[in-house]
Amino acid sequence: MRGSNMLSSSGCSSGSNKRTLQQDCSGGSHAQEHTKKKSRIGMRTDYTYAPYHDGFQWRKYGQKVIRGNAFPRCYYRCTYHQDHGCSASKHVEQHNSADPPLFRVVYTNDHTCSGAAATASDYMASSMHIQQIADASLRKADTEAERPP
Repeated sequence: MRGSNMLSSSGCSSGSNKRTLQQDCSGGSHAQEHTKKKSRIGMRTDYTYAPYHDGFQWRKYGQKVIRGNAFPRCYYRCTYHQDHGCSASKHVEQHNSADPPLFRVVYTNDHTCSGAAATASDYMASSMHIQQIADASLRKADTEAERPP
């Protein structure tokens, strides 16, 4: 029997690590006091060429330079985080410098906001329609410029 290194009946050892282990065994350790973490409902990773158009509306809330990567990581939260309490978030980082660049998108938590997806898809449809109108007007301006007076 090694008396100084054996665990006592309380589960704490007595020995050179006594101070550290007593703090851990005192019942009020730092890890136990701060157990109020948000649980993650789901997490998935996608690789895409268009990371910003996924059918939802996002608000950028941060950016971080990652060691060993030439491109920063951008952090996004669902636009409806405050209004509907939606906990969906994602972070986007450029994976390579090819043309077009490939992005790694990590989604955390699922959307809990009702109607946000429909609103986002309506927004996408309207913005695509606006883009089509703009393209048509540019083509019309180009053809009018080519006509002789």
